[in-house]
Amino acid sequence: MVVLDREHRVAAVFLTAVRFGELLPVVQRIAAEQHGAAFQIGVGS
Repeated sequence: MVVLDREHRVAAVFLTAVRFGELLPVVQRIAAEQHGAAFQIGVGS
């Protein structure tokens, strides 16, 4: 799964199955960011 920020840049990449509890904090962080988000790679457990 690839998560994009508001500027359509890759903000997170999950290489395994993702549970809601793992995805929600990432989406909340991205939603709260101003422009210029940092790139992060996340691997689900």
